[in-house]
Amino acid sequence: MPTKRKTPAQLDREIAAALRRKPSSARTKRSPTQRTHATAKKGDGKQADVLMVANDAALSDQYDRAAKILSQGKQRAIATAFTTTTPESAEAGDYASRGWEDKDGDAIEVDAGDIAEEHEAESQSPVTDAIVNKAVQWLRDHGANGTSASNFHPGTWYETEFETTDYGSGEEKQEEFFLRNFTEQEEKKIFEAFNNGRRR
Repeated sequence: MPTKRKTPAQLDREIAAALRRKPSSARTKRSPTQRTHATAKKGDGKQADVLMVANDAALSDQYDRAAKILSQGKQRAIATAFTTTTPESAEAGDYASRGWEDKDGDAIEVDAGDIAEEHEAESQSPVTDAIVNKAVQWLRDHGANGTSASNFHPGTWYETEFETTDYGSGEEKQEEFFLRNFTEQEEKKIFEAFNNGRRR
């Protein structure tokens, strides 16, 4: 059954309602296995509401409007941290150093063209799928080849293999990538797409 298109006035009302809602104060507690530089996942709140309205606009072929609505939510980004080891730290069962390379992260942005492409591919959530595809492509482009957990949970991060950065000292470095301001649904779809090696 085809999706009923919404008028600009209906979308305006939905946007106003979404932006008036207070974000959920529920927080997900940090898992004991999460790294010290990981951040706890907050409730989706307004971010999910804005995404819902943006998807509605896209399903009504209003791609520029969908992109504009999306920009009213928090900017999604992927932050980069690092971990290094040396033969000495490995022998002691510890890391040599850990920290942030880019705590704020690279922005993951989608435009009207990305959204239109997903809708034309018959996506029922074209804005969400455009975000997911951009994030997965970013992770692959930056060398991610593993996840912090074999099963999805909010806050799952992505990581590269350890690579030797100093042959003299034997130092090896790994990068870890953390999703910022993505909804839990987006995080789950990113996890599935990344591990399945396909777009959705």
